[in-house]
Amino acid sequence: MHKAKLSRTVVAAVLALGGLAAVGSPAQADGHNKTVVLTLILTNENSYGSNTDNTPGSFFGSTGTVEKDDKSYGSFVNACQVESATPRRLMCMGGFRTPDGQIGYKAITEVNFQTFPAEVTGGTQRFRNASGDMQFGPSSGGVRQVTIYLSGVKG
Repeated sequence: MHKAKLSRTVVAAVLALGGLAAVGSPAQADGHNKTVVLTLILTNENSYGSNTDNTPGSFFGSTGTVEKDDKSYGSFVNACQVESATPRRLMCMGGFRTPDGQIGYKAITEVNFQTFPAEVTGGTQRFRNASGDMQFGPSSGGVRQVTIYLSGVKG
């Protein structure tokens, strides 16, 4: 029961983050913004739910810490819902909380959950006007690499 309540709380937080990020303004190309590539390592991944449950409506996700250049760089949360069992379709949302601001994302995937692309839905602080996409690499032993391509980042 406690685990289910925690899962609902995490999902609510992810959905709230996704909603806030989605209302951000579009990226502007001016002298104060630039394109950056962030390579983040997700560590200490704590999963909830079952990522093998294909029942439409079932949730799963994870939380953990983020490293950049071998140094602590914040935390992450993500949640996925099974939309369809055949073919397997997932709707995933999440975000990264970093010292430079938050970055929200969403993804719809029909592939396994190990690797998938996602779109940046917005951000805060340095990432306020950011847009772009990201690629999640495979998870191995609770560690996953994510490469984020951002346009419109404050200099």
